[in-house]
Amino acid sequence: DLVKVDVSTQVEGFISIAAHTVVVAADGVAEAEPSQRQADVILAGKAGVLAALRAIRPGAHSAQVSEHIEKAVLSRGCHAVDGTLSRRLTRHDPDGTIFNMLKHRQDQVANDNRESPP
Repeated sequence: DLVKVDVSTQVEGFISIAAHTVVVAADGVAEAEPSQRQADVILAGKAGVLAALRAIRPGAHSAQVSEHIEKAVLSRGCHAVDGTLSRRLTRHDPDGTIFNMLKHRQDQVANDNRESPP
């Protein structure tokens, strides 16, 4: 199985979030050897994060960053997860107030960094 571990930390109102995906074998051993398809999806996620980090800069709109992520993920033969959100984290606001959506769903609306989520 693939298991995603998300960890959020804070000190004096500053927030940090990290995630890591691991393969867990049937005997419960974490970091087991992945299948080819599991490796593909893990590497696609990493490629998407690296693409976002290269695309983020002052003045860049979230839609532009999302395009870079989607291209990187597709290049690995995978697809971004519908409804995935990114949020701007500010001091003392762990949920973020400005957000964008990587891949749109009909029941969610992104605001491209213009206002708080609905």
